[in-house]
Amino acid sequence: MSRRRISRQRSLGLGLGLASLLIAAAPALAQPGMGGRPDPRQMSGLARVDPEVPAGTITVRCLLGGFDAPAVDAEVTLEASSADGGRVQRFSARANAEGRATFSGLGDFVGGTAIASVDFGEGPVTSQAIPVAASAGSRVMLVKGAASPAAGAGAGAPTGAPMGAAEGAGAGAGDEGPRPGRPFADARFPKGSLVVGALDLGARKGIPGAKVRLEIRPPEGEASVREATTDAEGRALFEGLDAPEIAAESVLSVEIVLKEGAAPQRSEEFKVAETGQALVFTTGEVSAADAAAPVRRRPVMPPRLTPTVPAGAVRVSVIDGLDLPVSQQAVEIQKRDVTGAIRSYEGVSGPDGVAYVEGIEYGADSAYEVVVRHKGAPFRSDLFRLHESMGAIAEVRVFATTNDLSRVRSAAQIEVIARENDLAQVAQLYQVFVDGDEAFWPGPGLRISGAEGASGFVVMDRASPILSHAGKAPFAELEEPIPPGEVVDLSIAYLVEHDGTATIRWTPTLPLFEGGVLLPRDLKLTKGSDKPPTPPPQAPEAPYDYYALGAKAVGQPIELVVEGLPVRPRIYKQIGLALGLGILALLGLSLAIRPRSGLRERLLARRAELVAALERVGAGADQEDERGKIIAELDQVVRKLEALGVDKRAGEGAAAAPSAGGGASGPKA
Repeated sequence: MSRRRISRQRSLGLGLGLASLLIAAAPALAQPGMGGRPDPRQMSGLARVDPEVPAGTITVRCLLGGFDAPAVDAEVTLEASSADGGRVQRFSARANAEGRATFSGLGDFVGGTAIASVDFGEGPVTSQAIPVAASAGSRVMLVKGAASPAAGAGAGAPTGAPMGAAEGAGAGAGDEGPRPGRPFADARFPKGSLVVGALDLGARKGIPGAKVRLEIRPPEGEASVREATTDAEGRALFEGLDAPEIAAESVLSVEIVLKEGAAPQRSEEFKVAETGQALVFTTGEVSAADAAAPVRRRPVMPPRLTPTVPAGAVRVSVIDGLDLPVSQQAVEIQKRDVTGAIRSYEGVSGPDGVAYVEGIEYGADSAYEVVVRHKGAPFRSDLFRLHESMGAIAEVRVFATTNDLSRVRSAAQIEVIARENDLAQVAQLYQVFVDGDEAFWPGPGLRISGAEGASGFVVMDRASPILSHAGKAPFAELEEPIPPGEVVDLSIAYLVEHDGTATIRWTPTLPLFEGGVLLPRDLKLTKGSDKPPTPPPQAPEAPYDYYALGAKAVGQPIELVVEGLPVRPRIYKQIGLALGLGILALLGLSLAIRPRSGLRERLLARRAELVAALERVGAGADQEDERGKIIAELDQVVRKLEALGVDKRAGEGAAAAPSAGGGASGPKA
């Protein structure tokens, strides 16, 4: 995929996000007294999941018209239904001074929906179906004078779902959001209204003064045309498209000239829907900085214990890159004990993206992790613990994956600091960004390595969620895909030996779009950069020099030579070597002497034993053989003692003593 195509997709994603903001304010055109602010009635009844609201909680904001008119003390009713419809319960609460009524403790209805209603004296105003999510709570607003959403509005149906999206299949689940020239239905707008937005992607704002032409072609007869001009915010509004004089089967299309002299853009043909509709047209390109800006998604809720889930169970919500539920997805809970043994428990997500895994064995010293293998790639939660009295909830976001390296951009900053024992510490700050809407996953085994010959390799804490490191290996491996649209940290650190000069040879694993070396000012980079040092961009006053490395392709080695590192004085090394050699010499001498001294002592002891034995043997003829054996051995012992320098007379006296006592002659000593 070309870089230009990537930029265009990214531009479109940013532009459509702006378009959604632009379109959201469109009803103000029909409210002359609102001063450009959106009409709260257009947002009444539309629920949204909010990670700042605790799971199992729904807040209902009641307004008497404008945002500055809360319905204090209004009685709000909430009817909650379980996922299988087998349990329905009604709750009520009073709005506080801000007009908010809070319903908590709805954990038993997770996976189900709820309907909020309030009567302002003109009949009840109700909400659409509010999702009771496992990962976060929901907010909804009810406004006096607003029309209630059409019956059957799907829970969690995303704003901007395309026309004709199949109900019950997760509207918009397979869609990438509103596209230029393609109309989409939006329940915020009344039936029969059409909002057209014109957006300049480069300027990040609406295009005023654009000529809009709406053609209405009935099944029979001539087509009619309506014209409008976009306002200062780039919006144009058409109303009354559900009027009796317009046939229900009429085909509509929109043509717009965004800038004078430009060719007109034309929409797809469409029909009037059961709700309001919107269209967006775009021109231009976003800047490189905007193209690199991270995609804004709501944060994934970390695993946590909750009494609403029974002990031995975990409720897992699986969502995609658009924060939509992923159904029919296999989910695995891994239990890891202190011995390293892993035991797995499996489940499958339902239509709401929630998997309920039960029968999980509790271990006080065990850690648990959710693993979701989506389209061949493993996506994981943070590690968490269970409790013997309650279960847990967790959330995992998954993406489609790609192994296209042209979608990956990385930046590295290498910082070198002198340490003791002629070692240098290298902190390799490594950050990666993936373009598009797919996560980068080349498969298992992608290694993030340090310099050649490095020791003491470690993964920095901020990179530990996505990198795994085993034992003393000089590398780490990518454990799960790198998500798109956000900066991911793959930083590592290690040690290299030096003699005052350190050579660092490193080969990037991913395309390096920007690299640099950060050194204290008493160190110098003499190889690796052809540019002079500059103050650090992030802290110009810091006592460091920054050397730019530029871009590097995958597999292109980088060689850095850092000089000026302190070394230990050589005299201390020489003294230590001499002391070591002296100790070794003394040890060798003692070992050489000790065996001889030990042999002499053993021979003297044996001689004494043999002399004593001769004294015990009688002088009779029947003892002659025994005496002969003892005397023969004694003669050998005495000769060995003579060889060791023992007084010869001591040997002769010892040998002759038995002869004098027993009248037998023995060999000469």
